[in-house]
Amino acid sequence: MSLKKPIEKIESIINYKFKNKNNLISSIIHPSYLKDKKNKISNNTYEYERLEFLGDRVLGISIAFLIFKKFNTYNEGNLTKKLSYLVQRDFLFKIGLELQLDKILRFSNKKENTRAFKSILADSVESLIGGIFIDGGYNSAFKFINKIWSPYLNLQKSNEQD
Repeated sequence: MSLKKPIEKIESIINYKFKNKNNLISSIIHPSYLKDKKNKISNNTYEYERLEFLGDRVLGISIAFLIFKKFNTYNEGNLTKKLSYLVQRDFLFKIGLELQLDKILRFSNKKENTRAFKSILADSVESLIGGIFIDGGYNSAFKFINKIWSPYLNLQKSNEQD
């Protein structure tokens, strides 16, 4: 399986060139794909999930910092509501579609129901952030998050949900 075109495409979309392409590859190959196809792309089939775990934490601290600095009159409750909205599954799904990860991500077609697809695509955003963090450090991951999330920081809807 050639990943050259998907790698070039995602690097162009996210405006980040991976030093180690395996960090990107691990972040776009969902474990269901490896199990379903019995492919041996990586020695560690759990790397996607590990990157997702890490990306979730990097995203959380980055968004917390961005809203803390931008909304200096917000109390903890308002900051929490805004953070929750900007890192929730539905919002990550929207970001995944915006980044066209649905066209690049490798996952099992058996998970064709909408709920599973939304979850997988949302998780892939976190996995990608984890991959960027491992490849280029916190500054690279923060720069990516800032670029993608900044247009959404002022959404009023975020104040209504927790």
